[in-house]
Amino acid sequence: MFGAVNPSFGYGISGYVNGDASSVVRGTSVITTTALRNSATGTYPITATVGTLSAANYAFGTVGNTLTVNGGGAQNIVFAPLPNFAPGGSYQLTARAS
Repeated sequence: MFGAVNPSFGYGISGYVNGDASSVVRGTSVITTTALRNSATGTYPITATVGTLSAANYAFGTVGNTLTVNGGGAQNIVFAPLPNFAPGGSYQLTARAS
C-alpha cells in the first residue's frame, strides 16, 4: 500500500530428496526490493539471492517476484455548504474524504 512500510518477505525451499527434511539447510536467503516507503504506485522487482544458505548435497537456485504498490490515488475532500463568514473570524469546518 502506498506510504506503508514494505511487508516482510518470506521464502520456501523445495526439492528435498531421499527423505531429507528442511533441517539439512543452514543459513538464510536474502530478499530485497527496490520499492521504498515513498515509492510511486506500480510494480517493483523482488530479488532473492542465496545469501548464506548451505546444505550438503544440494545447490540452491532463486526465483524473484514482484511487489505491487497500490493506493496513493486522487482523493476528494467534500465540505458541507459554507455560510457567509465574517472576515477575520475563526471557524471550524467539517469535511469528509474519499
